[in-house]
Amino acid sequence: MVEACLILIALIDIYSHRIPHWSLILLSIVIALSDGFSIHLDSAAILIGISIVLMVVANMGAGDTKLLGLLGFSSIPLGDISSFITFFTFSCGFLAMVHVIFSKTLKGRIALAPAIVAAYLLI
Repeated sequence: MVEACLILIALIDIYSHRIPHWSLILLSIVIALSDGFSIHLDSAAILIGISIVLMVVANMGAGDTKLLGLLGFSSIPLGDISSFITFFTFSCGFLAMVHVIFSKTLKGRIALAPAIVAAYLLI
């Protein structure tokens, strides 16, 4: 069920370039009710720190930051954080490449929720 919520968020972000609050609340509830729920403050701190840097340097949206923080807080143990960041980086590169192929420029907005979801599903 967590995967279905994440895919929904990715599709919404692709379509509207926004991650609505209701979708993050729904994801929080689904994660809290799932068997694998645990709290990882260290992972959340790392991902939120990276997100803040990306917000300043690359104009990443606040919805992506909230999604990363939520996943780091609730679903990604510290032992998996380096794998998650690696997969996230490669997924972002793939999204940028697809964006350039279709729009012939790197200008414009790129939905990052699909990269976040892909990295989460790969760990």
